[in-house]
Amino acid sequence: MCRMKSMVLLKDSVYCPNDTDSHSDMLVALKIKDDKPIADFVKVEITPPNNDYFADLSKWIFNVDQDNTPDWFVKDFDEQRARKALKEWADSHIFDGKNNFSIQGGRYYYLKDCSTVTACGSSTVMAYDSSTVKAYNSSTVTACGSSTVMAYDSSTVKAFGSSTVKAWNSSTVTAWNSSTVTACDSSTVTAYDSSTVKACDSSTVKAFGSSTVKACDSSTVKAFGSSTVKACGGSTVILPSWSSNRKENIKLLDNSTLKDCKTKTIYQAGDWKFVKIEEKK
Repeated sequence: MCRMKSMVLLKDSVYCPNDTDSHSDMLVALKIKDDKPIADFVKVEITPPNNDYFADLSKWIFNVDQDNTPDWFVKDFDEQRARKALKEWADSHIFDGKNNFSIQGGRYYYLKDCSTVTACGSSTVMAYDSSTVKAYNSSTVTACGSSTVMAYDSSTVKAFGSSTVKAWNSSTVTAWNSSTVTACDSSTVTAYDSSTVKACDSSTVKAFGSSTVKACDSSTVKAFGSSTVKACGGSTVILPSWSSNRKENIKLLDNSTLKDCKTKTIYQAGDWKFVKIEEKK
């Protein structure tokens, strides 16, 4: 399996694309067929120690990812060529403590302690250690270590480690480890491990593992695993039939609805009129 950072060594050049770590995709782009007993190229990987993308590049581990190498391959010389290409890639994709810059599309950006970063054009970003990112245009951000992400335009965010996410415009957020999410404009949130979610404007939330959800403005919440939900403004809460959650964890306000699939009971707050529809045979 190809790993970060993969590249292909040719006799007179190094192919190190920004948008993939797949050697197969690289060979296709180079129009090279891997059908000879001894290849005329070398597939290599240079990987960060312990998955620490911010480790000194000299400590990244060089590896040849094939069983044979061409006659022109000299490990020490060609490793230096590969490491030069790695540095050129890292200079534009790994940022530690850099502020006030934009990412204009592409994949595999790694940010640590960076503030006021804007990701556009379907960028893929990993944000660590209190970084702050604004994501637009279907960008994908993974936030770790108390990072803050503001997601717009159907962006996708995965949040870990007490990260804070605000999502607009139908963005999708998955939150773990006590992360905090505010979801607006029909965004979708899946919350685990005591995360806290505020859902507005018809957003959809799935809450697991003692998460806390405040649902407003016709949002829909599925509550699992002792999650706590406060539903306002016509929101709907669903307790699935196999969920261990209980009705007592749901507080209904302002014409909100609870559908308890375990007891086949619908609870309705407010002054709405309830009409039972008989099934037509």
